[in-house]
Amino acid sequence: MKVIYTLIGLVFFTLNLFSQNLKVNQAEHYFKSYRFAEATPIYKELIEKDHLKIDLFESVYKDAVISAEKSKDYSFAYSTMDKLSSTKNFSNEDAYHFFQLSLLTSNYSKAKELIFKGIVISNGANKLDLAKLYFDGKIWDDIVKDSSKFKIKEVDFNSNKGDFGAFFHPNGIVFSSARDLAAKDWSYDNSAFLNIYLLNKKNKIETLNFLKSSRHDGTACYDSINKLWYFARNFDAKKNNQLTTTGIFIYDEKSDKEVAFKYNSDSLFTAQPFLSEDGNKLWFSSNRKGGQGNADIWYCLKTSDGWSEPINAGGYINTSQNEMFPFFQKNKLYFASNGQAGLGGLDLFSVTYDNEKPSNLKNLGSGINSNLDDFSLVLDKTGKFGYMSSNRIGIIDHIYSVLVKTAEFVLKGELVADFKGKEDLALIPIVVKENGNIIDTLYADKDGNFEFKTEKNEDFTFEINNDRFFPLKETFSTKDKVESDTTFKKLTLQSKYITINATVIDQKSKKPIPFSKVVIKDDVTGEEKTFTADDKGYFSTELERNKLFETHSSHQGYFDGNSEISTVSKDSLMKQDIELKFISKGTTIAIENVFYDFGKATLRPESKVELDKLAEFLKENPKLKVELSSHTDSRGGDARNLVLSQQRAQSCVDYLISIGINKNNIVAKGYGETKLINRCKNGVTCTEDEHQKNRRTEIKVL
Repeated sequence: MKVIYTLIGLVFFTLNLFSQNLKVNQAEHYFKSYRFAEATPIYKELIEKDHLKIDLFESVYKDAVISAEKSKDYSFAYSTMDKLSSTKNFSNEDAYHFFQLSLLTSNYSKAKELIFKGIVISNGANKLDLAKLYFDGKIWDDIVKDSSKFKIKEVDFNSNKGDFGAFFHPNGIVFSSARDLAAKDWSYDNSAFLNIYLLNKKNKIETLNFLKSSRHDGTACYDSINKLWYFARNFDAKKNNQLTTTGIFIYDEKSDKEVAFKYNSDSLFTAQPFLSEDGNKLWFSSNRKGGQGNADIWYCLKTSDGWSEPINAGGYINTSQNEMFPFFQKNKLYFASNGQAGLGGLDLFSVTYDNEKPSNLKNLGSGINSNLDDFSLVLDKTGKFGYMSSNRIGIIDHIYSVLVKTAEFVLKGELVADFKGKEDLALIPIVVKENGNIIDTLYADKDGNFEFKTEKNEDFTFEINNDRFFPLKETFSTKDKVESDTTFKKLTLQSKYITINATVIDQKSKKPIPFSKVVIKDDVTGEEKTFTADDKGYFSTELERNKLFETHSSHQGYFDGNSEISTVSKDSLMKQDIELKFISKGTTIAIENVFYDFGKATLRPESKVELDKLAEFLKENPKLKVELSSHTDSRGGDARNLVLSQQRAQSCVDYLISIGINKNNIVAKGYGETKLINRCKNGVTCTEDEHQKNRRTEIKVL
């Protein structure tokens, strides 16, 4: 009995193996005939139901992945590639393929895992640059963080049988569709052959009979001035080969004649034409030689002899993968690519052209892109409305309307300054810079208000460089902002100067002294400014901030006054009283900064500066008689100090007489240490500062 069961098992095993081999042969036959829609279900049954041994049929698994992709069963393609990833023959090329499938199926964690392992980067030079863009995984965060710019909506003229490539025509909307079931289905993916249709302004679908054929008629554009159609169509199939390439054809409505684009080749893909608004540049996608790899964006220029040789749009745009569906408006080229960093499949991108040079490559973001194919974006003349195509729903191409929502960011600024008179603000230029380059110059109104508008993902600096103020720099960024908003910013100017409102007053009565003279000297530069007070003893001036100034003030009948003004202050306005002491008999005042060499009576040169001021004072008051006295501290002998002080006083008097002072109006008197003004007498320990207060020179009104 046991032998019988064994024989039965062997029979079932043999039958099962025979059945698997039949399925494998059938699937491979369909695969090699490009009948992917028929091959994929058989592969799926073999792998998911029959559990075909991967170590024996690794090549079948790889064919199954390709077949599933061609028939757009990305989930099956991903799961099969996942099984292959554990085999010993799983190559770097396979890893990159798996990476792309991970994006298509939104398995970003697996995509990051593949990138972080470096298996994709080590794949080779033609994949290295793209892989580097993904390496830290941040690219997905950058793309998905802003989904507000575009609002897309599926149009109601989709057929659910494949619709794409809409563009604006004078009579409505033209698009490609597989809705015409009169032509037989295409075995490649069981879809109908494509034809081009017009949605007229009455919302009716019209067939463009001159384009209707038993071949695929792909995307088109229209030259309304010359009545010319540029459209893509596949060539006739070669014998024993159901796959064909595509070329561009030109149909003339006026002559009802069709000609082939002179750069077509039945061995090359040439399709997706777009004619520039002026009709002088024809953009298209092609895999011809001289490109970056696979399908690239190319263009031809119109010449007197027709279209120029095709020109590749360059490596800034094109990659080793596919760049397709070009659309150019104003200074921007929009295109689809699966070779630039994106969410998966074809993503929509834009570049800005300046003097024929592309820059500022941008993925248009998750508001318009998905993990599957997103392509064929066109916009109307306003740039605010258009159409795009995507197979994000049900793996079938659909047309979507696109509303461009320009996010506007406003900076409402208030320019304030620490001085009165806001009318001056309107004269101060506010320079706006981007990347170090001046892009605008703003001026506030009389109240200091100004406004600046911009778009997102920009960085600006606002700079003010004015002789009256310290340099000011403020930044304004719209990066990481996705919704329109208004930012309020106060720009506070700090004046380099402080306004000094000064009044010369009587020291005792505090009453103003009219028409007094004041000299203000910069303590660092030595620069002097002379002022005369008005009839109320008042004058005003501006002094540099964060400095120290000396004042020398005078008026007949008053002792000259010396004082300091410090502008180390946050305030922009300071009030300053300058006091003068009235001359009366018996009044004594100290003369500052009169110095001698140690133990000598010889005047130092710097002492003469103060004595010169005293001379001016005495000349202005010629009837005044004074005693000039010198005092010492308590150190040293009493007799010696008395003699030394007399000699010093006489040195001062002699100098004053030498510069014109009447000798009858001034008397020298040395008091030694007899008139100490503090506790520092003989035997008392004092600081140097305390002793210094006793070493003084004074004048007394006689």
